[in-house]
Parts: sequence; structure tokens; C-alpha cells
Amino acid sequence: MDLKTIATFNSSAEAHVAQDYLKVHNITSYIADENTTNLTINLSGASGYSDVKIRVKEHDAEKAAQLIQQLRNGNSNNQLKAERKVVTIPKEEEVKNCPACNSDSIEKTGYNLYVVIVAVVFVNMLYFFSNYAIVVAAVGLISVTLIIYILRMERYTCYSCHHLWRVKREG
Repeated sequence: MDLKTIATFNSSAEAHVAQDYLKVHNITSYIADENTTNLTINLSGASGYSDVKIRVKEHDAEKAAQLIQQLRNGNSNNQLKAERKVVTIPKEEEVKNCPACNSDSIEKTGYNLYVVIVAVVFVNMLYFFSNYAIVVAAVGLISVTLIIYILRMERYTCYSCHHLWRVKREG
């Protein structure tokens, strides 16, 4: 398997973002020199291995290089930006299509209720041992409000364009 280096990055975090972006576009990539760069971070280029490299199979190299360039230029239309999109619809209306591509290949994905509850209980336990009853009451009220707000939001994923969005019901 012949691999070609298509991009180099100053940090492993940047390389992992690029790798995830390629994965969304069905391109398998490999990160090279990540550990060497992390170990020699203070040498800042003196080792000769200061850059984290993204490598792909030769037949994917051209497309992958274009995608990385899009990502660097900010024209990626990536999922992180899409995740923040909130669509408001009437309470009785059903979500049938993706707002980005109008595909009906969508799925409702929810929040992990257990994670939310454990986080809230943990925060409340921190304040429970406090001597201030008003603080305990305020934190409890805020926690319950946050749980209700989080659980009312619906999240959807489109399998055609990989668009993620939230739905807020009005009314």
C-alpha cells in the first residue's frame, strides 16, 4: 500500500481535525510523526520531524488534498458549524426532510440522559456539602431547568449530506 503525504500540521490536534474531515468524505487517512512531534514540541523544528503529517492512499491523494485545502480556507461547510443550527418548527409538525439537502434519509438522535443526570447530580453534590442552603437551592433549580431545556431539544442527522441540526418546537 503506497501512501502519499498530502498535508503537514504544526500540532496533532490540527491533524486529527483534518483526518476527521477526510473520514466524513469517505477517505481513509493516516497520521504520521505524531508522537515524535509531541515528544519534541520544545525543539520547534530542530528535530526534522516537527510536522505531523496526513498520509492517504495514492488514488485518494488529489481529492484529499483538495478537501484539506477547503478546510484550511474555511470553505469546508463542516459539521461543527452545522451542529449549531437550530430549526424552529410548529409543535405539531413532523420533521421529514433535511433542511440542507431536502433528503428524507434522516434520523432523530437524542441526548444521553444518563450523562446529563450524572453531571447534574455531581454538581449538586458539590454544593450539597456547602453550609449555604440558598446556594444548594439555587444550584438545584438551575440544574432542573437545564435538564428540561436539554431534553426538549431534538437533534437530527442526515445520512445523505451528513448535516446535523437541532429542532426547537414553538408553542
